[in-house]
Amino acid sequence: MPYQVTERLLLKLALSCTLRGASAITLTSCTTAQRSVATKESNLSAAGFLARPANTPKRQAMLKRLAPNTFVTSTRGNKTNYVYTDPTGCKCLYV
Repeated sequence: MPYQVTERLLLKLALSCTLRGASAITLTSCTTAQRSVATKESNLSAAGFLARPANTPKRQAMLKRLAPNTFVTSTRGNKTNYVYTDPTGCKCLYV
């Protein structure tokens, strides 16, 4: 007996393909985001930055005060310090 393709069957097939595609995109974006964070941390470490967890009141205040995911410079005398804040990833300061 030949299989009949009905409008309902086509709708189910289209919905199934759409859901599978959306799932694949979601999984890919999670993996890409994780890879991006790992790359950022690796690059900062390679450049000589040290991760300092925001585990003291002073560091927590600095993490909240400074713009997220940006470099901030401060100069004391002849010395320039660079700080990169990561409030969502490691919840730390790269100094």
